[in-house]
Amino acid sequence: MSDGSVTSKASSEGPGAALAKAREAAEITQREVSDALNLPISTIDAIEQDDRERLPADVFTRGYIRAYARLLQLDPGPLVAAFGGEPQSQDLSASFAQTTANERKLNSLSISGIVVNLPPGITPQRLLVVAGVLLVLIILAIWLFAGSGSAEPEQIPDAATASSTVQVSAADDARLPPAQGSADTGVAVAMPVATALDIPASVEVQAQAGNVTEVEQTQSSESDRQSNDTSAVADAAAAEQTQAQILTPPGVRRLTPSGDERLSIEITEECWIEIKDPEGNLLYGNLGRPGAQLEFVGTPPFRVLLGYAPGALLRYNSEPVALGPHTRNNVASLVLGQ
Repeated sequence: MSDGSVTSKASSEGPGAALAKAREAAEITQREVSDALNLPISTIDAIEQDDRERLPADVFTRGYIRAYARLLQLDPGPLVAAFGGEPQSQDLSASFAQTTANERKLNSLSISGIVVNLPPGITPQRLLVVAGVLLVLIILAIWLFAGSGSAEPEQIPDAATASSTVQVSAADDARLPPAQGSADTGVAVAMPVATALDIPASVEVQAQAGNVTEVEQTQSSESDRQSNDTSAVADAAAAEQTQAQILTPPGVRRLTPSGDERLSIEITEECWIEIKDPEGNLLYGNLGRPGAQLEFVGTPPFRVLLGYAPGALLRYNSEPVALGPHTRNNVASLVLGQ
């Protein structure tokens, strides 16, 4: 009754056979287990086949096995021990403390005595690289807009000073009067183009040149305004993100770059925890230990999954959240902040 599961080479060791046998005895398909635990069906099949090559890291797999066992109402201790054994509590506490210290060291940046908590996945090195790229882009944009605005208009010759001469033969047109001091016939008569056509050429050319200069100045002003607007938007976004990071209280994990909605989870029994954004991107995922108090802050909505709901107490903005309506087979799945 695998319901579309992908079988693979099985191993005689591990908890997979016991989980598969209990699932079949309860007449539950792998698809139903996958939906209840919010895990891919291939992961359920890999657990039952004890296929470590298809399974994630041991710490995650142990959490999956616990949740699977509790779903089938089995004692998870022997099954987890059969998978590979639990680490000693003292070593686990030391490892957890070291991991927490490393995360705080990597996700914090001291600037002029102010400690800024960076979001998960963003390190000071990445922040400096992004700032450098933004600075280069801003300088390049300013240079391009300044270059286009400083272009000089094309010089247009003055028709009044460079007017051509029209030569008209007196023999061709008897209506034109002869020039002073010249003979009546056989002598060319010279006059400016503007005079012959009766058009104020210099005034017309100057007006056209003035219109071209005015259009180019308008385009340059519009380009400078757009550049200033783009820089202002980028600066405002960067300032908002930096302000949100500075205001993050110590010991609180920031899920998103901005936002101040609070999410608290108190662990009384071992419970797998996942927090995702509306698009399904994982913001936080880990195994909660008894006595742990987790605090998060960010912009909702948050999709929360608790692998063992009876072992967790959930609060949103300091208000308790009832898990009963969202719990099935001890697994709670709900959305907060919609």
